[in-house]
Amino acid sequence: MVTLSRNDILALVAYPDLIALLRDSYASRPAGPTRFHVNIESTNQDADGTLLLMPWWDREFLGVKIATIFPSNLQLNLPSVNASYLLSSSTTGVPLALMDGATLTQLRTAAIAGLASALLSRDNAHTLLMVGAGTLALPIIKAHSAVRSIERVLLWNRTPSSAFRLKDHAELAIPIEVVEDLDRAIPQADIISCATLSKSPLIKGKLVQPGAHVNLIGAYTPAMRESDGDLLTKSRVFVDTLGGALKEGGDLISADAEGSWNISRIEGQLQDLCSLSGSTRQHDGEITVFKSVGSGIQDLVAAKLAYLKHIE
Repeated sequence: MVTLSRNDILALVAYPDLIALLRDSYASRPAGPTRFHVNIESTNQDADGTLLLMPWWDREFLGVKIATIFPSNLQLNLPSVNASYLLSSSTTGVPLALMDGATLTQLRTAAIAGLASALLSRDNAHTLLMVGAGTLALPIIKAHSAVRSIERVLLWNRTPSSAFRLKDHAELAIPIEVVEDLDRAIPQADIISCATLSKSPLIKGKLVQPGAHVNLIGAYTPAMRESDGDLLTKSRVFVDTLGGALKEGGDLISADAEGSWNISRIEGQLQDLCSLSGSTRQHDGEITVFKSVGSGIQDLVAAKLAYLKHIE
């Protein structure tokens, strides 16, 4: 059985390849919410965590990711997300590879955001606002650079020092500008990608300019939220999987509960978008929102790509 470390996976998987494979996979097969989400209660309420089991399979491979999410780890200088991925043959069940699940998660989550922006953002979008400076920030910036001609990156984080630290170590050709006033940055962005653990809205709909596209990548529980209801009300809203979004998409659940927006207004899933041959935008002035909560198919596509590249 092959073992692939973080560095192995990063050397094997390129965003253009991963994004293309994800689009093909979603277009050819429905992506249901095959996911088990368990809350792990601690004696210390601030240390509560989440256990995710995410299986998926196709005619050749089956895989399962075991992930834990403990936001309080950040206070201990430990990763908030830890995961491993087991890839096996779907015809014999024989294990083929054990991979670093956190790296696969980062790559596929960033690639899904990039894919959504490729499908929903304007072709001439060039300014990206990255909200959050955690482990997903740099991968998301790189994924967007693979699908759009990004010329400017604005980076905001609740703790500015973390944003400056990311900027100093990013080693990107694209300039990163750390912004400390999020409300002033929002109107400047063609694409906004949020990857945070926020429990209150960060993106105000009244500040998002016509023609912008917003990816809501964090807020993976009903108690979390990255946007207000006003944003959803003025936007066309899409999700990666309807079942997952209705169960775990905090932005959508909260807006529906408060009555500012209704879940019935979701226009489609990622599979619908990937199945279209033409443009998914109705006009350049519309605002689009993509809410992602993740699915096992995304992990399997990334794991397959890494494994097949490795054995070439």
